[in-house]
Amino acid sequence: ERVRQDYWAVLVDEFQDTDPVQYRIFSSIYGQSDCPFFMVGDPKQAIYSFRGADVFAYLKAREHAKGQYALAENFRSVGGLVNAVNKIFSSLDQSNTFLFDEIHFSPTIAVGKKPEVKENNKRIPPLVIWPILRKKSQKSIPKYYATDICAEAVGAEVVRILSTPGTLGDRLVQPSDIAILVRTHHEGAFIETVLKRVRVPAIRYIQ
Repeated sequence: ERVRQDYWAVLVDEFQDTDPVQYRIFSSIYGQSDCPFFMVGDPKQAIYSFRGADVFAYLKAREHAKGQYALAENFRSVGGLVNAVNKIFSSLDQSNTFLFDEIHFSPTIAVGKKPEVKENNKRIPPLVIWPILRKKSQKSIPKYYATDICAEAVGAEVVRILSTPGTLGDRLVQPSDIAILVRTHHEGAFIETVLKRVRVPAIRYIQ
């Protein structure tokens, strides 16, 4: 009652990071009250247990919610990237795209005015998928080998973009415009080493 009096309306952002204990706390305080209680989150992120997230806590919260709303407009990305992501996930089997039948892909539209990367005054593809090819004699690609190939390829692509030169809006692309996401600290250290070897300034941000 004290919490409800102090915070009579609540919006929990990044709700996909909520674990079962946290959800029980929120639910016990606001679940049966008349206080406005909004939970904003992306269940696709909860699948990977990022930051202690629990997908089942999310699904339970959604089941008990009085209403559901979708964010259908993207203000952060260029239109080509949004359209590419829509194309990929809309063409997949929706029953197992995200492991759970309850989680579906919702297409969005780009409404933000974001500058696009261009080379020689021509727009470059906003989404490119690189396959890692293995030799015929290999049944699978060793993890260390795949990491080595990816790191070298990423380093070469960064150098190519910076030397073309690529432009972002009305200025040249800078090293600080480029972010490389990795799965492990080992991969991050590997790529940082490659970039420094080709004289591209790089820092590692560990979250």
